[in-house]
Amino acid sequence: MHLYPSFSLGSFWSSKSGQLLSFFMLFSSIFPELEAQTLDRHAQQAAYQLHIEKARGAIKIDGDLQDETWKTAAKAGNFWLKWPRDGAPAPEQTEVQCAYDERFLYIAVTAYDSTPQHVIQSLKRDVGYWDSDGFAVVLDPANAAVNGYFFGTSANGVQSEGLLSSSSDDTDFNWDNTWVVKTRNYVDRWTAELAIPLRILRYKEGQNTWGINFIRNDLTNGLYSIWAQVPFQFDGVDLGWTGSMHWDAAPRKVKGNYNLIPYATATASRDFEVGEDWKMKPNLGMDAKIGIGSGLNLDVTVNPDFSQVEIDEQVVNLTRFDVQLPEKRTFFLENGDLFGNFGIPPIRPFFSRTIGLDADGAPLPMMENCSQINIPEMPVWNFFTPH
Repeated sequence: MHLYPSFSLGSFWSSKSGQLLSFFMLFSSIFPELEAQTLDRHAQQAAYQLHIEKARGAIKIDGDLQDETWKTAAKAGNFWLKWPRDGAPAPEQTEVQCAYDERFLYIAVTAYDSTPQHVIQSLKRDVGYWDSDGFAVVLDPANAAVNGYFFGTSANGVQSEGLLSSSSDDTDFNWDNTWVVKTRNYVDRWTAELAIPLRILRYKEGQNTWGINFIRNDLTNGLYSIWAQVPFQFDGVDLGWTGSMHWDAAPRKVKGNYNLIPYATATASRDFEVGEDWKMKPNLGMDAKIGIGSGLNLDVTVNPDFSQVEIDEQVVNLTRFDVQLPEKRTFFLENGDLFGNFGIPPIRPFFSRTIGLDADGAPLPMMENCSQINIPEMPVWNFFTPH
């Protein structure tokens, strides 16, 4: 018996012509929608503009907003309701100002609030941001509606930061970086002052228009409001509906764009059956992120151990599929959305948490890691017929 490719144009056309016609009709209907969304985005950014100027002197991050810069900086206000309904001005308004220097992007927030008591559900970083009174900024430095950044703070200064992607509706809060925020509470308002290092942002040198949006959590009144209006069916962090931030001079790339994360671990073991002494095994390593160009980063890990990352949450699995816990290792988070969003849960053709482990979940030696990546079993179509 021999296997040969078998293909019949007549049978293929007769069986698939209806599907092909439906596909072309669907494809032709998508193009006007994409074009309309592009036009809507241009109109959106023309309607919501914020001009940013260089700071007039040093800015002290204390939440007081008494620095000389904030007395003259342009304000973004007139927030709109986003949820539970949209299309109306927010009852509790918010004002936002931006400034910059050679190292930081500064954001000043004044959130007016007639009720001084705030809803704060968690004091842990990156946990439960949307369940507390707070403020967040959405940044799209490339202004391409593809990738962006999320920086949020509660009214008590609890920080949350994450990565945004057009290919996913979720914010990746596993991304961690160093930035500063301070808040203050008053009788009729609360204020926040943010300093975001330019070196942790990826942007093209010379680009003076960024996508930006601001979100206000008012859990005391059960409301969410937003600066640049986003249709109700889209998330507030959607990069396709940002306003525009115009720099008076395009920010230059910050030199020394690198992050070094060293770690030290140690294990102790003893075989009680043979009565041996305790054995200590120290381990040193480092993760590094080095900015090579305006759009290129070098991620390096030396002697990886990955036991220093945040512990996984306990999950009770009542399904037939393996639990796919989120990736938290810094080395695998960069551009993780390129592969992590393939397929549909729980079927993923690529899952980075299996790198470095065998089929039973046991660690593999480094040389074996270089040649073995576990890929879940996937169905394969048979295009051959016996003759």
